[in-house]
Order: sequence, then structure tokens, then C-alpha cells
Amino acid sequence: MAARRLLQAAFFSAAVFILVFSLIPKIIINPPGIDWFDKLLHTSVYTVLGVLSFLSFIGERRSVIQKAVLLVILLSLYGGIIEVLQSFTGRTPDIFDFFSDSIGASVGVGSCFVICFLKRKSKHHAGNL
Repeated sequence: MAARRLLQAAFFSAAVFILVFSLIPKIIINPPGIDWFDKLLHTSVYTVLGVLSFLSFIGERRSVIQKAVLLVILLSLYGGIIEVLQSFTGRTPDIFDFFSDSIGASVGVGSCFVICFLKRKSKHHAGNL
């Protein structure tokens, strides 16, 4: 139980970190000549957020797939809301940032889901031997 609380604290801390740094006016992230770096950063950060959300909020229950889909939707919405809020801070919302956030959330949550599924299948298979 304490481990889950620690993971939840890490998840909420990461979410606040993302919000704050996404709303700071005009941060130049892209190194000169590398246009895709920002998208890679969005995807990576939301992958971590996806992993933390899965580990924090999904137990070893039957409805894991439904919860995983809900987490991807909620994290994607979070990224979309941040993009909209950026227009009020002097930054420009970018639909491709939203896509990168959604892809990252899907990769993070999806990777955890696959590992969880394989772990369950392995336990089930071992029980039949």
C-alpha cells in the first residue's frame, strides 16, 4: 500500500511538473536544426506519465483493459487541455504536441498493460502444469 501511495505521489508530481513547464511562456526547447526534438520530448514525458498512471491506479483486477483505455483517454485530454491553456500564456498550441502526448500516453500505458497481460498468462500457464 505504501508503494502505491509513493507511485501516486510521483504521478501527481510529474503531472504538475508537466503543467508548469508547459505553461511557462516561450521556452526554446529545440536545439538548432532539430525540429523533431520537441515532439520526442512530449512523447517521452507522456510515456513516463503513462507508466506512472498505470502503476498508480490499476490493480491486478479483471477490468484492466477498460482502466488502461480510460487512462490513455484522460492523459490525452490532459495534454490537449494544456495545449489550449498555452494560448493564454503567449505560447502557441500545437496539434502535433497533442498527438505526441497521446502517443506517449499510449506507449506508457500500453507497455504496462502488455507486461501485466503476459505476467498473468505466465501465472495461468504455470498453474496448469
